[in-house]
Amino acid sequence: MKAGGLVKPEQFTAVDDKTFTITLDKPSKLALPDLAVPVPFIINSKVAIANATDDDPWAMEYLHKNTIGSGAFKVIKWAPGEQLVYERHDAWVGGPMPEVKRVVIREVPSQATRRALVERGDVNLSFNIPNKDAKELSDNVEDVSVWSTPIDNCIHCVGLNTKFEPFQDPDVRKAVAWSIPYEEIFQTAAYGSQPLWGIPYVIKDNIDAQGLATTAGCEAWSYVAEEDAFAVAALRRAGALLIGKTNLDQFATGLVGVRSFHPPPLNAIDNSLVPGGSSSG
Repeated sequence: MKAGGLVKPEQFTAVDDKTFTITLDKPSKLALPDLAVPVPFIINSKVAIANATDDDPWAMEYLHKNTIGSGAFKVIKWAPGEQLVYERHDAWVGGPMPEVKRVVIREVPSQATRRALVERGDVNLSFNIPNKDAKELSDNVEDVSVWSTPIDNCIHCVGLNTKFEPFQDPDVRKAVAWSIPYEEIFQTAAYGSQPLWGIPYVIKDNIDAQGLATTAGCEAWSYVAEEDAFAVAALRRAGALLIGKTNLDQFATGLVGVRSFHPPPLNAIDNSLVPGGSSSG
């Protein structure tokens, strides 16, 4: 949490029973993402204090074996390494009451057993299915939906140590890059899935993406695209993820990205500088 500027309790101030404020010592773009991760959570401080000891002032031992949080479900059974059973907390008032009354989370180490449970319809959800099983279940089993999401912090690469020959030679590094059978590797590893799956990209705001406004930096000319441009359609078919559009000078008739009805984006290096162009996102 330190990376996002959340470093000391004094930064948190309770406004009322349902509101608190956070004061950052300095701006940090990681503060909001930090609040969205499941690491920080709210516990019942009175129960924690009551079970704290001199050797364990934060009641970590008690928290390890007991739940003192809040939410729509409560733990009624926990068998480490086997299963976790939740039951709906009918006295919960923090939001809409869930329709599901009971949730059972089982640990099934065997991938074959997990697949069999899915095929028989004995489970509602299964996570981290191997690529081969996911492909075959998606293609061959009715009433089974397979959903995939990219892993943002996982990058597979070939690392060449440029302190040693022959990798100090850029032509050798280029030769290695050209010789790697990228498509064959992907098809083997992902069993024919989309080759650009999960790779984010943006497009300039004079290129059409179905359902999004195309402005070319001119409000009077703006329209909502009814279909994708050829390149966007090809990227979608390959599994790439469109995450937005970049600003531009009106009709791309400029170089520095400030002649647009959109507010000019800030320069990533120095806010006093122009963002550059002509794709000034």
